Amino acid sequence: MLGSGFSEACLATERDPKIAVQKRGLFLQALSKKALSKQEVIIQRCVDGFLEKLGKLGSGPQGLDMTKWYMMLSFDVAGEMAYGETFGCIESGKNRPRSPIPISFPYRSYD
Repeated sequence: MLGSGFSEACLATERDPKIAVQKRGLFLQALSKKALSKQEVIIQRCVDGFLEKLGKLGSGPQGLDMTKWYMMLSFDVAGEMAYGETFGCIESGKNRPRSPIPISFPYRSYD
């Protein structure tokens, strides 16, 4: 992923291998097995809401776009872990209602 065509070097796109190792080192403690196990309750709460919503909406004959729903689940989990609250995607059934993360897909819009 080094230098994946992004103009700004970030954790995933840093071109200098030494700097990339240093940046990843900053996250080692946060991504340890012990640290992630403490986050399990947060993830489980989001997954429970996700499954409840799918149970309500998924029984119709038209079905659901699961790509959209998995993306919304990942946004809500990331928001909960990073900011202490979800972006409300699963609850509202809308993609990124309060998310600061812009995502666009050239082949389809989920909004």
